[in-house]
This record gives sequence, C-alpha cells and structure tokens, in this order.
Amino acid sequence: MFSLKLYPKNISTDESSSSNHLIKVLLVLWLVTLPFGAKVGALSLGFLSIYPNFILTIILTGVLAKSVLKWNKISLLIIAFFGLWLLVALFWGFLNERNANWKFDIRSLFMQFLYVFICIASFYELKRPTFLEIFRKGTGFILIVILLFGIFEYLTGIHFQGTFTDKLYNIPEVTALFYAPSFVYDNPNDYVQHYLLISILFIVLNRASVFNNWIALLLGIIGFFFADISGGRIGSVIAGMIILTSVLVIFIDLFKRKANFNLGVIILGFVFTALLFLNNKVDLGPKYLGEPWDLQERFADRFVEDTTAAPDYLNSSKVRMNLMLNGFQFVKESPILGIGPGQFRERHANKMVLHPTDTVIGPHNYPLELISQYGVFGWGVLFMLFTLFILLVKNFMKEKGGLWFVLLLPVFGLASIISSGFLYLDINHLFIGLVFTLVLTVPKLKSA
Repeated sequence: MFSLKLYPKNISTDESSSSNHLIKVLLVLWLVTLPFGAKVGALSLGFLSIYPNFILTIILTGVLAKSVLKWNKISLLIIAFFGLWLLVALFWGFLNERNANWKFDIRSLFMQFLYVFICIASFYELKRPTFLEIFRKGTGFILIVILLFGIFEYLTGIHFQGTFTDKLYNIPEVTALFYAPSFVYDNPNDYVQHYLLISILFIVLNRASVFNNWIALLLGIIGFFFADISGGRIGSVIAGMIILTSVLVIFIDLFKRKANFNLGVIILGFVFTALLFLNNKVDLGPKYLGEPWDLQERFADRFVEDTTAAPDYLNSSKVRMNLMLNGFQFVKESPILGIGPGQFRERHANKMVLHPTDTVIGPHNYPLELISQYGVFGWGVLFMLFTLFILLVKNFMKEKGGLWFVLLLPVFGLASIISSGFLYLDINHLFIGLVFTLVLTVPKLKSA
C-alpha cells in the first residue's frame, strides 16, 4: 500500500472543501463518459467535434488550474514539456502547410496535454487515497463497459455500423471475425488494444486487492479469446503475458503464505485440464470453420466491391514493413525536429514515400510515429516513459502485487503498435497521464 511519507510536498489531508467535492464529481463523470468518446452527443464544428467527455475535459482543466501552485518541480517540468511540445507543433503549422493531418495531430497533442494536466492536478487537489479510489472505480467502470459490449457482440454478431461492418459484407463466408467485438472503435484489433490497456491499468491500481490476481487471470483469458477471434497476434501475446504473470503472482503468494494444500490443488487442476485436452479431440464447430453465406443475395443493398484491398505483393506484414522503412527515412531526413505534426499520414496519403503502402497511411507504430514526426520531443517522451516505468518498478516491486508494474512497459509498448495510430487515442492519453501521476509517489521525487 501507499504510505503517507510518499506525498509530494505541499499536499495536505483536508478534503472537506466544496471545491474538492466538485472536482470528485467532475472527475467521476469524466471517467464515466470516456469510453463513449465522440460517439455520444457529438456536435461537429468542422475542425473540431464537441462531445460530453471533451466538455468535461475543458471544465476540469479550468477547475483544477489553481492546483499548479501546489506542484513540485518534477510535476511542473512534466507539464511544461507537454506544453512546449504542443506549442512547437502549433508553430510548425504556421511556418508550413496547415493541412488536415496537421490539425488532427494538434488536437491529439492538445488532448494529451489536458489529460496529463488533469491526472496530476486532481492528484494534488484530492490527495492520494481519494485520487486512487476514484481511478480504481473509473477504470473498473470503463473495463466493465468494454467487456460487456464485447461479450454482447460476440454472442449476437451485432456491431455498430462502420468501416469494419462494411468490410464484413465482402467476405464470402461467415467466420469468427463476424463475431469479433469492435465496440465504438470500428476495428476488432483496436477493441482488443483498448481492452488490454484498461485491464492492465485496472490490475495495477487494484494490485493490493485479495482477488486481484484471480481477476487478472480471468481478464487475461478473456483478452486472449477476443484477440484470437480478431486475428490479432500482438493482442494474443499481451494477453498471454497477463495470464502468465497472474499465474506467477498467484503461485508466489501461495508459496509465501505456505498454503501448500491450495497450491497442490491448483497444480493438480492444471494437470488434469492439460490431460483433458491431450486425451480428447476438439470439435471447433461451424462458427470457426466458416459456413457458406450468399451475402450478395441477402444484402444486395449493402454489398459493394472491395477496392481497398492491397495487391497480393503487399500483404499486411509487407505493408507494416514498408511503413517502418518510410518512417526510418523520415527520421534520417529530419532527426532533430522531425518532419512535422501529422506529416507521416500526409506524405503517405500523397504517395510522397519511397516504399509503397497502398491505401494504408497510418504509422502502426507509436515510437516511430513520435520520433519521425517530432524528433527530440518524440525521443523525450519515450525516454521519460522508460525512466518512469523503471522508477515505478524499483519503488513498488517489493509491495504486494508489485510484480504487475514490471508488465506495464511491455504491455504499453506492444499495445502501441496494434492500431494504425496511437497518439490520438484517449486510452493512450489516460495511460500516460496515470503513469506520470503514479510516479509522484516515488520517495526520491517527493521533495523535488
């Protein structure tokens, strides 16, 4: 558990003020509306969409602004870095072409700045126990929403209409992909990415709970299942890591408590489960083998010829490889400041690249997305994240459930290369905001 000695300076324990109550209410509403994003109550202004979570983000930022006076030097340096990053990106646009992709990345950097600010500021205003309790419940709510929608989509095959559902009508057979959840992310792999990232945050925040490791095991198994039906290899690897870590932590806990009987029962259960599969053949069933379905006849009004598929010589792996090669070329071209906000997509969209990627323009690689477009700022973010992860591991490793901090960096790193882009995702903003806030409890930083 956390200790009072870990508070940053200027943190008091008085939480009775009405302003703190308002912050708690706003913070809860912010987390509750986060998983729905712009899919609920959105109003488009052309260059910007206004929706409930965005409005709450702006309001929270204003209400929490006064907390800056309580921040220590480390906190101020963190927010100054993200603010300077945003200002440099804005300045780049006024010196160069302010195209749609530039605007898109500016919004992403703006939201990243606000999320980091809200996480750190609410920590100072609400104090550690209240802050952690709200985020435990908040991440739990987000996880439940994503999980329940995933189960519903798998059982029914019903999805929110979008690019993903349109592509399904070009597949001649019904396969497991028809039942893969996508929620509001319009892509099964993006769904798995969000599910796994919010799962690891929930597990870390609840690491001291009695049932946390068993819940983590269940979340890992479900994540592996969703990743498998989505055809996501990276997602399967991440889920496998969560499963193995939870089993390891459970065994370590039982060993420390000298619960030899419970340990023996669990081992025996694993042995018999393995023998069950080894001694019996498995029938996968038609859902996974695929069954004929004349989609053109049944859904003639929605069936369209698929013109987005890449040529045979440009399969998924080749496209990803070419995206990386182009990214390395961008880094070589402008190693200090990068090629500019949103210009990875812009150049691919205009075919201003050496290696063809067909219609794919997203980086599919967060580290390369940062380094190629933002140069030293990209390197700075990656360096800070790596340093903060190390600090968290060193500080909390000996605590109950501390081993879960070891998994934070590899899960974040692997998840960041699943989707076409990662910088613009709210889950990325939340993850980074929480990591930068949790590190404030490290003793070496309390008086910085």
